[in-house]
Amino acid sequence: MIYTRVVAEQLSSDQIAPKKRGVHWAIKVWLILHCLVVISRTLPVPSDVDVKVATEAGFSPAKVAAQVKKTNFDTLRQREWLLPYYTESLGIWQYWDMFAPNPAQEDIWADAVVEFADGSTEVVEYPRMYEMGIAEKYVKERYRKYRERFTSDAYAWKWPHTAHWFAARAWKGEGNIPVRVTLRRHFYLVGKPPTPPYKTYQTMEYYSCLVDQQVLRSLIR
Repeated sequence: MIYTRVVAEQLSSDQIAPKKRGVHWAIKVWLILHCLVVISRTLPVPSDVDVKVATEAGFSPAKVAAQVKKTNFDTLRQREWLLPYYTESLGIWQYWDMFAPNPAQEDIWADAVVEFADGSTEVVEYPRMYEMGIAEKYVKERYRKYRERFTSDAYAWKWPHTAHWFAARAWKGEGNIPVRVTLRRHFYLVGKPPTPPYKTYQTMEYYSCLVDQQVLRSLIR
């Protein structure tokens, strides 16, 4: 009797216990694809040396690495695969400026010379992470990312808008309006270790334009 009751209670307990639910197949598929996309996007773009090494005869670790980078760039990184749209829209891509194989070799900061209608000038400095506290750096990190763009010749199309942004920061009121902006970058090359840093900045004026008053007023609003 006791044994029968125990068995009956166990069976009843098994029937009442909820079934364990697994992860939905769609989530598994998405996770696999997401990992594939992230790995693909973080692999470095093949250099000219990589392209040459990938076609060389024989076997070597360098050749395998070059072939992986080249194959990834020729397939998954192309827009025909739609993967770049996914990574760029969600902001999960990663440039390799900080890492191998080609770390950033310049320390750059930027400012602008703003000329006013009365002939006076003012130097407006772009926000620098170097001068900010920890909390402020966290909030204004995107300033650094944008600086990496507008000081590069590859992003010359950003220069007119950036120049007007500087003009808007310098404008104090209707009495004396900005009329011209000249963008400047200050930089020095970081030597390879163990070379000590030689922080003598060179200054280059790389863009100048007249201020469009309509654009200026739209930025102030």
